[in-house]
Amino acid sequence: MEELFLAQQGVGGSNPLVGLFPILLIVIIFYFILYRPNMQRQKKLRAMIEGLDKGDRIITNGGVYGTVVELRKDVVMLKISDQVKIKISRNAVASMQVSSD
Repeated sequence: MEELFLAQQGVGGSNPLVGLFPILLIVIIFYFILYRPNMQRQKKLRAMIEGLDKGDRIITNGGVYGTVVELRKDVVMLKISDQVKIKISRNAVASMQVSSD
């Protein structure tokens, strides 16, 4: 009789992994919705920054449009007008400028 009562209460032979299933499911959902897409974006941005070359037209994180005139290890010289060149960090490059020609 006592065994029947314990079985009805859920005490005894329940599997502890069943309680972890919802937490595991939430972790998997967060991985595929948040973490994985962000890592793929960072990987593409890193590849684009490493592949910069003279003459590429870029946009910085600050919204400055310009043309790459010189590349160094961690620095990019950017021409933003005829007589104006600025030095920026490679990490400040946000994207390549899409040609509207």
